Amino acid sequence: MAAVDGRSPVMSAAFAPLSDSGRADMVVRRVAEAVTIGLMAEGEQLPSESDLACQLGVANGTVREALAIL
Repeated sequence: MAAVDGRSPVMSAAFAPLSDSGRADMVVRRVAEAVTIGLMAEGEQLPSESDLACQLGVANGTVREALAIL
């Protein structure tokens, strides 16, 4: 059974757009990973919200949500 977009249902599900909360979780993981591997020292100030959003290719609101989680 083909999906509406011509891809198989499995491919459509695998590559469905990420939810905003999924993206925020990814930002949280990236920041935590940067601290874990020593790219940032614990307590070091993060780049600005807009710089971080630009670097990670997400919206400012996504970064804001991630910072609220942290």
